Amino acid sequence: MDTSRSAVLRSQFDVVWSLLDYHLERLAVDDFLWAPVQLSWTLRHDYLGHWVPDWEDSEPDPIPVPTIGWITWHIGWWWTVTIDHVRHHIPRDRDAILWPGPSAAVADWLRELRSQWLEILDDLTDSDLEAPIGFPWPIDSGKVRYRRDRVGQHRADEKRRRNRAAAPPARCWKTRVRNLAMGQTSRRRTSARRITHPAIECRDAPRPHRL
Repeated sequence: MDTSRSAVLRSQFDVVWSLLDYHLERLAVDDFLWAPVQLSWTLRHDYLGHWVPDWEDSEPDPIPVPTIGWITWHIGWWWTVTIDHVRHHIPRDRDAILWPGPSAAVADWLRELRSQWLEILDDLTDSDLEAPIGFPWPIDSGKVRYRRDRVGQHRADEKRRRNRAAAPPARCWKTRVRNLAMGQTSRRRTSARRITHPAIECRDAPRPHRL
């Protein structure tokens, strides 16, 4: 019997996954966003139609009760970031982890993460498990080990994300989507003129559904 740390970790994971998969197979569409109480955290559509989670950087008081959908997103977020760390990749930001929506796609997403995790567990050695990891320290703290060729890309991604957050809202959601697609995200360029295109007409265009 293999008693190495990696083998014990794999055995424990198999037990935990079997319990999660048992429930994933039995979830109905209405289960994901069902709120057990009024004060709850869930996922909602943003202006691009992506599902985004309720979130606060500081822990609220009282603590909201999460929906099943929010919990599945949270599992997928942390699992994705953990895989990035173990593979020595720059961990993705929270807002880069997209929830598939209230459907069977959630189970497919988590099962794909499971497949990636099994590959990692099969390759881990005891020395790998003893190695330090920097999460959640920032990249410039000196406590995080990343491949040098990915650090520059990570910083460029962070700069683009900050520029998007600082850009003023466009006159309509379709114009803003086109601005983002064409890289018109700086405050100076978006405020100087409005980008128009014959295929994009905001006058009669319906807005995306918001919950």
